[in-house]
Amino acid sequence: MILVSILGEFHSSVFPVFYEFHRRIKTHIIVHDGGFRRRKNDRAILESLEKFSRKYGLGVETFEYVIDEDSLVSIDKLAANLLGMCEEKGEIFINATDGLSNIGILLAHKTLEHGVHFIAYDMHENSYNLITKNSMRHVQMHSSLGVVDHLLLKGFEVEHVEDKEFALRHKKSIVALFEEHLEEFNKMKIDLFNRKLRPQKYPHAYRVIKRLRLDIVQHYKEITGGLFEFYVYFLLADLGFDDIEVGVRLKQPFGENGFVGNEFDILAMHQNHLHIIECKFTKNVKLSELVYKYAALVNRLDDEGKVLLLTDKKNYKPNLVKDKSGDLEHHKRAGLSRIMIRGSLFQHKEEFAREVGAFFRLEG
Repeated sequence: MILVSILGEFHSSVFPVFYEFHRRIKTHIIVHDGGFRRRKNDRAILESLEKFSRKYGLGVETFEYVIDEDSLVSIDKLAANLLGMCEEKGEIFINATDGLSNIGILLAHKTLEHGVHFIAYDMHENSYNLITKNSMRHVQMHSSLGVVDHLLLKGFEVEHVEDKEFALRHKKSIVALFEEHLEEFNKMKIDLFNRKLRPQKYPHAYRVIKRLRLDIVQHYKEITGGLFEFYVYFLLADLGFDDIEVGVRLKQPFGENGFVGNEFDILAMHQNHLHIIECKFTKNVKLSELVYKYAALVNRLDDEGKVLLLTDKKNYKPNLVKDKSGDLEHHKRAGLSRIMIRGSLFQHKEEFAREVGAFFRLEG
C-alpha cells in the first residue's frame, strides 16, 4: 500500500489515517506546499512519522514531496509521479482531507480513472469515506491511537507517566481513603501542607498511607494530589475511553535545542482524540487562570480535544442561569473553550459518570 497524505493548515486526519493502515503501508508520501510559514510544522510531522515507524519497526519508507498548491502544473506533475510509482494503481491511497480542496479535485480528476483510491476522513465521527471512480464506501475506523503514540506523532516527548499497576494493586486502599476516610484525609492534607503530622487526628487515613508504603515527607505531593488522580482514574476507567495515562510529564521542542515542558494529571484517548482531565484536590484554585491555561494547551494536543477541570469546591455544578457567584463567568468562558468544570464529586459519582460520557461522547 502506498499512502499519500496531503498536508494543509490543519492535520486532523494525517495521524489517524496513518495509524489505521500502518501495518499495510509500504511507502508513505507526505505532500506539502513548502511555503515558509508552514515548512517547520510540516517537517515536524515527517519526523514524527519516521520516529513512530522506527519505534514499531514498520519498515515504512517515508518521503517528502513539495508542491506549489496554487500551480496546476505542479499538481499535474504530482499526479503523474504518483501514477508512475507502481503497476497496480489500486495500491495507491490518497488522503486529501487536510489539503486545499483544489489539490484533491485535480488529483481525483487525474487519478481516479486509473484505479486510485481516495480517503476523506471525518474527525468528528472518526470514520472515513473510501472513494473510487465508481463507488464511495463509508468505513468506521477500527484503530485508535494510545496516549503515548498520539503525543509522539504530535511531536512531544513523554518523559514520565505514573505507574497504573501500583494504583491497581492498591485500588481498595485508595478508594477507601476517599470514600470512607475523606474527612480524616482532608485534615491530614492540611497538616501536610503546613509541614505537620498528627496521626492521632486521622488514624484511619494515616494507616492507609502507611499501607501504601509512601514516605509522608518525601511523597507529600503524591499523597495530596497523586492519590486523587488515581481515584479519578478508577472512576474513568470503565466509561469507554480507549486509553488513559496518569501523571504525564512531557516536553516539546522549542527553537534549535530548547524544550518547553508540561505536566498533565490525566490524559485520555477516545476515537483518536486526546482529552485532558485535571484533578485539583483543593478548594483554593483560581478558575480564571486554569481556564485560560487549558484553553491554550488543549489545541496544542488535539484539534478536537476537551478538558475536564475537577476541583474540591463544595458546589459540584453551578446553575449557569441563577448562580450569582464570581465563578459563573469562568464556567461560561470554559464552555466556549471545550472545558467543563466540576467541584467535589464524592457525593455525585453517578452524575459524574453520566456527564463524562456525554461530554466526551463516550456513549453509543
